[in-house]
Amino acid sequence: MKANIIILLFLTFTDCAIQQKFKNLSLAKPVNPNPAINSTIKTTDDIFLSWQCFNPENDTLKFDIYFGENRELNNRNLLEKDLMENSLKIHPDKGVAEYFWKVVVFDGKSRIEGDVWNFKIKYYLPDWWMIQDNPDKIFSFGMSESDSQMQAFENAVLEAISDKKIFIEEYLQKKMEVFIEEAMISEPKFMQMSWQLITVVSNKDFSIDSSKKQETIFAENKLYKTFVRAAISKKEIDKTLYQKIQLAPLLFEELKFSASFHEFIKHTAN
Repeated sequence: MKANIIILLFLTFTDCAIQQKFKNLSLAKPVNPNPAINSTIKTTDDIFLSWQCFNPENDTLKFDIYFGENRELNNRNLLEKDLMENSLKIHPDKGVAEYFWKVVVFDGKSRIEGDVWNFKIKYYLPDWWMIQDNPDKIFSFGMSESDSQMQAFENAVLEAISDKKIFIEEYLQKKMEVFIEEAMISEPKFMQMSWQLITVVSNKDFSIDSSKKQETIFAENKLYKTFVRAAISKKEIDKTLYQKIQLAPLLFEELKFSASFHEFIKHTAN
């Protein structure tokens, strides 16, 4: 009788231990965060969060993602709820240098809260990006990404060529605004004529210098990102603008009251 009780107790204890073992194995808190804990990411745009979760019973898992600027994360930091995948693309605020995040996993039976992870961001753009600092040239800019470094470069060059009109137009608009202000032109017909000239000149197919500045990084999304700066001669743009103004004699006469326009003529004639 005593032996039977001992065997029964042993079997009961063993069964509980086995159940507890499998219960503990059924779900574990998320691990292996990417970006890695306390890492610094050099990036220009989106970031991919990812993690792993032990799931021996192959349950359907859902994840709640909390994301914020402080280690203390609460419901206000809930970024994504009931996510079915173990990755998420985010677009953080570029004014913040460090982020904290955690993952809560649910398998339909229980919820496990993960640790709070952190990473730092160093948003990257070349120091020459979108800067017009050359007295003789207008710069046009292009950016592209690809799994091929050569393709990223070629596409960035094409974008710089395609967008040159935008930067030429900005240059011409500022120049004409100075002329118009100094000449105290206010009549709508002259304002309209000025804008038409800017549009015509901007649409001209100006050649781009053969020398291009470029920089390539291998971004967080595992793609090559290339930045390109191409240059267009201001002298060619100014010459074309002057020719077009000469074809509009009424506007030409009005602009003569601008000292900057006289300097422009002298510079362009040389």
